[in-house]
Amino acid sequence: MNDFSFVCKYCNKLYEISLNEFDEPIRNLILKVKEIEKDNISKSQTSPILINKDPNLLLQKPPNMEINGIDMSFVKVDRVSVREIITNINMILENKICDFCYRELAKINKEEINKINEEINQMEKIKNILKKEMEVDYKEVDEEIIKNKSDDAKLQESASKRLNEDTIKLENEFDNNVEKLKEINLEEKKILNEINELNINTFLSSKEYELEKSIQQKNQFEQFCLLNSNILESLFEIRVNEKYGIINGCKMIFKNYSSFNEIFAGWGHILYLTKILNVKAKKNLKILDENDTFKIYNVGDYSYIYNSNENQKYFFFEKNSDLNDNLKAKKLNQSMIQYLQILKDLDNKINKITGTSPGLKNFIIKQKSINNYSIELNIYLPDDNDWVLCMKSLLILLKYYINIIVTKENEEMKNILENKI
Repeated sequence: MNDFSFVCKYCNKLYEISLNEFDEPIRNLILKVKEIEKDNISKSQTSPILINKDPNLLLQKPPNMEINGIDMSFVKVDRVSVREIITNINMILENKICDFCYRELAKINKEEINKINEEINQMEKIKNILKKEMEVDYKEVDEEIIKNKSDDAKLQESASKRLNEDTIKLENEFDNNVEKLKEINLEEKKILNEINELNINTFLSSKEYELEKSIQQKNQFEQFCLLNSNILESLFEIRVNEKYGIINGCKMIFKNYSSFNEIFAGWGHILYLTKILNVKAKKNLKILDENDTFKIYNVGDYSYIYNSNENQKYFFFEKNSDLNDNLKAKKLNQSMIQYLQILKDLDNKINKITGTSPGLKNFIIKQKSINNYSIELNIYLPDDNDWVLCMKSLLILLKYYINIIVTKENEEMKNILENKI
């Protein structure tokens, strides 16, 4: 019966070992532990399965023990499981090699040792040979040195003379090369200064070019903005909704005598815009200054129209607060009728500029109406919607005139910039 087995780590063969093959002390110890274990189990009536599962039940602190070079400290005196002994023996056998491999390894080691010894002997022989060859007869050497001493002195003197001559020659050449190198360095420095100056000039020129280019781009951008801007629309904000029109925040609407001041302020903006449009239209049509019958004088919400034929001023405000609203309305109506004459003349100029008539469809300017809405204010109506629609039509016409005048001026400016005029 084979109790243990191991695999040779060199030939990898499986070898089985019987308990009888162990040394007698180990074999007796294992047998003794077996008997003690059986006796303890029978006395304690402890299940063998429990002992196998939990061998710590039988453990005690082991003594130090070594048998035939094998550490047997795993033996727990009289209380130890056989399984623990077998486990430790198997651990010892893990690195064991078979007898055949052991003998082969011993043979190989012996051959290697012999070979190394032969090589050492060979090296000793070579060492002795070299030692003999290196032995010199110093006496003969001394005589040879004395014999050739005079010849060496002559040769040394001649060589020293030639060396001095060569040294002087080399020193002269070195001095000449140093002078040439100084000249080269000066010339190189001069060239570098010229290159640096040229680079600086080039850099400055490029910066000047970039600056000029950026200025041109800025001018082009400003020109583009100018050609695509509408200054009059910015100065005179005109808005209309479904019911009424607004100019610069002034609502041109009448309600129960409460909006006269706002109406007066709105007419101040309308008169100022009309005067600017009239001047620009004349300039576009190349009309020289003429003695107009009607002239607009802008003084904010105290603006008025002067009729030179009648030698009379038509105000768009009321200074005397003691006058009743009806008188206010009558004077305002008279001034608005005078304004329609100026508006009619401006509309004719705009039509000449555009080459069409009328400028806006159905927006016909008559003596007392625009687009068939009366310009006369009726204060006895709580909300004079007819007059409000007339003011709305007026503001639409003025917005149209602004677009015509500004578009024409931008076209002329574009032609000037493109050198077409």
